[in-house]
Amino acid sequence: MKKMQLFLGVLFVLFSFVTKAQVYILNEDFSSATGTTPPSGWSNVTVTGAATDLWHFDNPGGRNLNFPIANNFAIFDSRNLSDNAISEKAILQTRSFDASVSPNCLLSFDQVFAGGNGGVGTLEIFNGTSWIILDTYSDSSLETKSLIYNISSIAGGITNAKLRFTWQADAVSGFWAIDNIRIYSPLSRDAGLLSVTAPQMPFAE
Repeated sequence: MKKMQLFLGVLFVLFSFVTKAQVYILNEDFSSATGTTPPSGWSNVTVTGAATDLWHFDNPGGRNLNFPIANNFAIFDSRNLSDNAISEKAILQTRSFDASVSPNCLLSFDQVFAGGNGGVGTLEIFNGTSWIILDTYSDSSLETKSLIYNISSIAGGITNAKLRFTWQADAVSGFWAIDNIRIYSPLSRDAGLLSVTAPQMPFAE
């Protein structure tokens, strides 16, 4: 038992080392956002639809989401706030950030994407010249997912990179909630741990 505790302790220290050995380029939990007002330097824009078709940061529909999405977070809630059968498109865009600290950078965030009746989410990165689609979401799930992307080839070394989340739907749909957006550069001293799958005790009991 003590050996197992020792093994788990080593894993904890290793994970802590990997987590701390990095430089954060963007780290946003929306604690400073209110209503439909995004964090400083960010933009919240209605492209099509009613003028009120915006991202919110106060969970006005009272969605009960699971950890680590908590307190303030970004949400476009079509079902609760845009129930008007009008096509809608809204963009939440980050401030410009300087990723020139390293040619290597990662993006991570937590989300719940429940597209409902045809809702589609698009994740894009600005590479200093043009917007590049990194991913699209259309499958509905109430499960909170933690996502991570290697964006080195798009934003690494760029001084004026940006990130944007676009919700689009043709009628009343579901919602898209996002939290804990982090863009960071691993330092050279980071351990080379890629994943842990079904760890096994290396010591005999």
